[in-house]
Amino acid sequence: MTAMVRQITEVAVNVTQRAVVYTVNTLMQACLRIVAARRLGPSYMEENREVIEIGLATWLVEKTLLRAHLEVFVAGQAEAMERWEFAFSFSGTPDSDFRPPPVDEFGQLCAQLQALPRGAQYRIVVETAPNASKVPGWELTELRPLNETASQTFQTWGYGHLDVSATFRNGAWNR
Repeated sequence: MTAMVRQITEVAVNVTQRAVVYTVNTLMQACLRIVAARRLGPSYMEENREVIEIGLATWLVEKTLLRAHLEVFVAGQAEAMERWEFAFSFSGTPDSDFRPPPVDEFGQLCAQLQALPRGAQYRIVVETAPNASKVPGWELTELRPLNETASQTFQTWGYGHLDVSATFRNGAWNR
């Protein structure tokens, strides 16, 4: 008696993992483009890249990351000069389309903005849900106040069950 054995191998793609990697990579790309367009030094992003990426990925997997901010300020001044806000939303049904971030639009806006003063700096600040994990290298802080004079919202991007919306907020500041 001969028996035929049929073996079926199924490959399942972990959409959540791909969505998290895509979101972290595109957010870092967007921030680096903004930093370059605003003529800010890349050293903060270079020195903190691993810590930033681990934190973002951890909180995205947990679905506890609410917002990330790229905050521009001058050391010693209480108020922020401008803020780029990235808000995250999680849907129950994954989308298979990759929607790229609007980095060209970010660059176009940056080209229209007033040049930043000498000594301008930036930092990444996140808002997480109360049940978010503690991630080494991240510490509690507050956003600087921002006397908003204008804002611009951009198209949403993302993949899978993760979407990112971006808003630029300009503060009242002088050179």
